[in-house]
Amino acid sequence: MHRLPVEELKEGMILAEPILDPVGRVLLGKGEELSALYIGKLSKWGILEVQVESPLTTLGELKGAGQRPEPALSEEEERRIHAEVAHRFEQVARDEHMELVRAVALKHLLRGGTPR
Repeated sequence: MHRLPVEELKEGMILAEPILDPVGRVLLGKGEELSALYIGKLSKWGILEVQVESPLTTLGELKGAGQRPEPALSEEEERRIHAEVAHRFEQVARDEHMELVRAVALKHLLRGGTPR
């Protein structure tokens, strides 16, 4: 694990620890892949540095090494998940915080997670 300032983060890096708000709520979970959207949000949230698995390791590299297998979804199933998430979040589509929640929910479901 390595602690890096937000300015040095790159898309595809993996969080080694969850990122919490001042009240203790999880903003991004452990194992989450950093995207440009997430990296931008970290600065807005006042996060100065985060723990990543390795500053040189991205999710793409882990997939290539076979260390993090992803469940295979058919194109039809993937389209269904995208449509369902879009439908569930359509009333809050202009809220930037809810957009982040929508992105996390979509990633979770595409990785084989189940809705509760």
